[in-house]
Amino acid sequence: MTVDLGGSLGTLNITYSSSGAFQDGDGIHLSPAGTASLLGTFTVRDSDIQTEVGHVLDQVEEQYMANGVLKERLDGIIVKAKNTVLESEEGHTLYDLLQYMFTVHNTGNDTAAHPDWVQRSLDNLAAGPLLQETVMDIINNDIYPFIDELTGTITIDLDTLFGRNMLWSTAVNAVMGSSAPTLATVLDTFGVDVRSLLDGLLNEYLSDSFFTSVGGVAVNMINGFASDSDGLDDVVDGDTVTLSYDGELHPNYSVENGMLPNQVTVSLGGNDTKGVRNFSWYTGTKVESGEVQLLEAEPGMTAEEAEAAFESGEGVVTTRLILRRGSRKS
Repeated sequence: MTVDLGGSLGTLNITYSSSGAFQDGDGIHLSPAGTASLLGTFTVRDSDIQTEVGHVLDQVEEQYMANGVLKERLDGIIVKAKNTVLESEEGHTLYDLLQYMFTVHNTGNDTAAHPDWVQRSLDNLAAGPLLQETVMDIINNDIYPFIDELTGTITIDLDTLFGRNMLWSTAVNAVMGSSAPTLATVLDTFGVDVRSLLDGLLNEYLSDSFFTSVGGVAVNMINGFASDSDGLDDVVDGDTVTLSYDGELHPNYSVENGMLPNQVTVSLGGNDTKGVRNFSWYTGTKVESGEVQLLEAEPGMTAEEAEAAFESGEGVVTTRLILRRGSRKS
């Protein structure tokens, strides 16, 4: 990229490399031409850029995060959003709509038709303009002012970037008016208008159709909670039920959740191949104990007969086990 320095100063060619090909190191390479060539070439090294980025982030941490300022601003945006009036006849807000959604869902009253105010709110939300007005209000009156404040208070330490070259350091400090200009001053010096850049992106992507689409998705999500068209989650064996919880844990043992063994294998017992059998299996690591049940099969016994014998317990020998993590065999 080539920048015209204006007047008789000449131009400044700006390149970047990370290949290690430059003797002065990787980073942003500045090569002036014309009168400015008296400065010589200079590289803003990657390591110095990383140091300065850390310095900027430290300022953000100290001035906006550690003292709760950023949280306060975000809380203000959330409050403004939830207090958005969705329908003017009764003045219900987004918070009212969300409260209605969760209340009717959790109390099982989601089979009834929506009250009129809810339907008006959903219609206005799905239309798009109300959502667009709310989002743009937050951007223009909350986010943009915060960006202006942040860029006006965060400073850049030019000595970190240019201090190892007296000529460049003196020249850059003179242009910026300080060795520690604000981020806003740096951006303005290079003709970067953050608001214009963001406005361009917003105008390109946050179109009317975008807000209409998002509004439709939001309404579908709310209806998914607040409207139960088939009642299946409130019906067991064809009868309407109220689901309750007795406060006790009733685990569902299965191979899938690791509570039942899987990949069970048996091998001969080393030197005593007649009297010893080694069993191994896998369970979840939360399983700390178990039991092995053995049944001496009679000649000709089928798998079905063995299963019936295990269920009846007749002839079954049970051994209780205490399992150690990583050990699942006996």
